[in-house]
Amino acid sequence: MRWSVLGAVASLLILPASVWSSYSFEMGGSGNGGYLSAGVDVELEDLSERLNTDLSIFSQGTVNSTKYTDSGSGEIKRELDYSFEGGGRFGFFQVYENSLKALYLSTPDQGITASGGEIELSLNSEKLSLTALSGSLQYQQLIQFSTRRGGRTTDNTLKQDWWGLQAGYDFNVLNLSLGYQKFSYDRDVVQFVNFLNQPVVDYLVGASTSWIRSFPKTRSSVALSVPFRKVWSAQISGQRSILAADSSLERTGSVSLTYDDESRSYTVGAGSGLVFLGVQFH
Repeated sequence: MRWSVLGAVASLLILPASVWSSYSFEMGGSGNGGYLSAGVDVELEDLSERLNTDLSIFSQGTVNSTKYTDSGSGEIKRELDYSFEGGGRFGFFQVYENSLKALYLSTPDQGITASGGEIELSLNSEKLSLTALSGSLQYQQLIQFSTRRGGRTTDNTLKQDWWGLQAGYDFNVLNLSLGYQKFSYDRDVVQFVNFLNQPVVDYLVGASTSWIRSFPKTRSSVALSVPFRKVWSAQISGQRSILAADSSLERTGSVSLTYDDESRSYTVGAGSGLVFLGVQFH
């Protein structure tokens, strides 16, 4: 899965300059791990002109590395998670924009995968933007092992559905964005997570991943961006999640500084225990 994710991104990055519109890289890290992400947005100019609309396709792959303590041996180990999203978007009348995503997550060492998609519908004006979104992911863990009675396969699944709303407004001196998402599941999240934490499962596949432990019930977010000196802007963002397993509260946030001109942008920031750097070429 690692090479299929990065290969899909790389195949788009080598497109001729006359075809793609922008590509980006982002990396972040802390004492407990880090991540590397690469993406590209391809504008279909010829087809857009024939259909009198705006058409583009996008792709992004991310690799996460996390350190954890093995519950059996007590050793410090490293876990890798891979994610990929890709799809297309189209707009018409310079007001409406639609986006369709295909999503895939994988933790190979633990046999956990998740696949699904999301659709977004947006209404944009000069100052205001409104977006409605809906999506679904099917998480699956397959464990195969041999016994005296032959081979056996255990299948642990969980379906996650969500819908959400986002709104943004440009006040000239600052940009404000608000978001809300509601999640639902086809079974008890605690049962799904408890299966991952059973001693025999933990022995076979190791500790469960952090993104498995934090299934949300609701999620709200706020972001502020303050532009200054034409090409600079400062961003502050925060996110508040109520977890589905025990209704506990989880808060995250970040601050960043961005330099953006007509051809490229650079972002540096920190938040949630990470320091990150992003680069985008237009």
